[in-house]
Amino acid sequence: MGSPGESIYFTRLALATSDLSAARKNLTNVPANQASSPDVQRLRDDLAQREAARDAAMQHARACDATASWRCARRYAKDALAIDSSYTDSRAFLRHVAIKVAEAKKAAEGAAAQIAATTPRAVTYPAPLREAEPVPRTATATVASTGSTSTTGNSAPHTIANPPTHAPLAPRVLRETREVHEARVVQEARDPIAAFQYAQTADVAPPEPKALDNNAPIRPAGRGEAH
Repeated sequence: MGSPGESIYFTRLALATSDLSAARKNLTNVPANQASSPDVQRLRDDLAQREAARDAAMQHARACDATASWRCARRYAKDALAIDSSYTDSRAFLRHVAIKVAEAKKAAEGAAAQIAATTPRAVTYPAPLREAEPVPRTATATVASTGSTSTTGNSAPHTIANPPTHAPLAPRVLRETREVHEARVVQEARDPIAAFQYAQTADVAPPEPKALDNNAPIRPAGRGEAH
């Protein structure tokens, strides 16, 4: 057995490391003539307070264990072990709580699997296909002329822009030619017809025929009279 000073020193060291069993053992080695000293009394009071806190934590842990409150029981058991690292009851109790937690987790998983197996699953059906609705002939003609279409149901109407269509070139040229010709005919019908009067020449008296001289000799053509 060491000196009284060593017993007090090791008691303080045990309290610093939360080893209450070692602290209690070292206090018992203090000689009786120093048991009433102020230092020994303070160490004894500190040890008693820690042991009381440890016991209270373990009491709460056992109460939680009785109600299957595993998280509560584990928390108080850890508090007791933090107060007294040498307390074997708290270590054993923590192992007990760990086993209970594992069993509860396994039971919960089994119950969930059983419920999933016995609960009928909701039957899902594919969405029905929308049947095509016949479009009236008048609606088709309107869509073709306006270039827009409307949707049925709750969807918003939309417009399909069609490129502008032009009439064929040949019929258009023929139509314009016919219109010009008709306008010209109407204009000519409105204007007065100019009457062309041919100027009459003055009456000229025809020459009188000469009397034929039956006694005149007949000359050949191309020869004149001799001089």
